[in-house]
Amino acid sequence: MEKLFILKLIGDKAVMASFADGNVKTKEQFESTVNMQSLRWNNGYPFAGFIIKDNSTDDIVGYEVIGNSGIRNQAEMAYLFSKAYHRSDKVKDVGYENAGALCLEYGRNLYNSKSLVNQSFDQDKAKFEGGNLFSSVTATARDDNPGSYKILEKLGFIYKEDRFMINYL
Repeated sequence: MEKLFILKLIGDKAVMASFADGNVKTKEQFESTVNMQSLRWNNGYPFAGFIIKDNSTDDIVGYEVIGNSGIRNQAEMAYLFSKAYHRSDKVKDVGYENAGALCLEYGRNLYNSKSLVNQSFDQDKAKFEGGNLFSSVTATARDDNPGSYKILEKLGFIYKEDRFMINYL
């Protein structure tokens, strides 16, 4: 059920047009991403992806990630939501509430627990190694996606150069 919904979500041109490179993802691309996120989570690495459900209906409405950014001390946040949750009068603040829970609550807990970000997985040792002390989240919003700009600004992210960032220091 969850996997089918996400496959439908990442295959939706209208949803994916405002996400990352704007291209629909294949089942193989999605499975590769989910497998990496699951490997992280199952091995105790807290920077991973999460399914988003509507509390009132228990329906899956999106997917969000707080993961490696490749930038020292920073995690990167990404999220996408079903078309039914885009600019809807019926459903307000779903993006804000979920992105807020991920970066303001979960991110703050990762910072307070002195988590390491940007670790790499050593297959031979079957564990994550290296990394840097986590201190901030970065997010990129496409120019053609003003909804994401609004969510990130409302959460307290500051626009710097080509991305948004929020610090926990």
